Amino acid sequence: MARPAFVAVAFFAAICGADRIGKAEGEVQYWSVQLDPDSSESLSRHWRASAGYTAANASGIAMKDEYHTTLLYIGHFSDQQIAAANDKLPSAAAAAKLRAALLAREGTQLKLEVSRFVWEDGFIAAAPIAFHIAEEEKLCANVYPHVTLGMAQGVAAVKSNELLSRRRAEGDFEAGLPEFLAQLKLKSMLPSLRAWCRDQGVSTLAALAARASEAAAAAGEDPEAAQEMAAKIRGATERPLHEESGSVLELTGTIGAHRYS
Repeated sequence: MARPAFVAVAFFAAICGADRIGKAEGEVQYWSVQLDPDSSESLSRHWRASAGYTAANASGIAMKDEYHTTLLYIGHFSDQQIAAANDKLPSAAAAAKLRAALLAREGTQLKLEVSRFVWEDGFIAAAPIAFHIAEEEKLCANVYPHVTLGMAQGVAAVKSNELLSRRRAEGDFEAGLPEFLAQLKLKSMLPSLRAWCRDQGVSTLAALAARASEAAAAAGEDPEAAQEMAAKIRGATERPLHEESGSVLELTGTIGAHRYS
């Protein structure tokens, strides 16, 4: 199974293009909160004991052997490219500021909370997380901070972001649509798609998926691009989505950097 840090390179390359900056040995590849052993064991135990675990596992989702919350993926990319890939970072300066903040807090212990598990059959499972101190959420570039619990073979851990953006859009279509499209690399289509949805009375993600071909054509794409766009929307919504809530599980972890060797 591919390691999350490496599959993320392809994800960012798709967003940012081929231009990269070189990285020397010891430079940071990504920042994360690495759960301590007791917290990892507790999270694993609660996930395995959940009502949905057996079905999720039977669908092909395999448990990960370590748990962390990615705060910022840097890879071989510039601050400008990192900002372009993260809606919570409005500029290259914001990306640089977050890198500096994480460096200053390297080794700091954080408290996190988990109260639900989310998964798509045969695809991926994740636990949305909340920071015990709300202000600390600013340390995470992901719109929906989370811990990836497991994936099916060949599925990249970064797809947890797509999973959780779908969950948000299904719960609140208007608020969740921007990040859902961003995860599908369709961010530029938001204005035209939103206008079409309002004109057609489409107010749910399921309704958009059912009329994806119409929506794509109305967005002004050429036939080939429209077909690809519609396929992305349908593909991201075709698997059964599940969510299970429970009591709040308190976890601890340490801010750390995964560095190039």
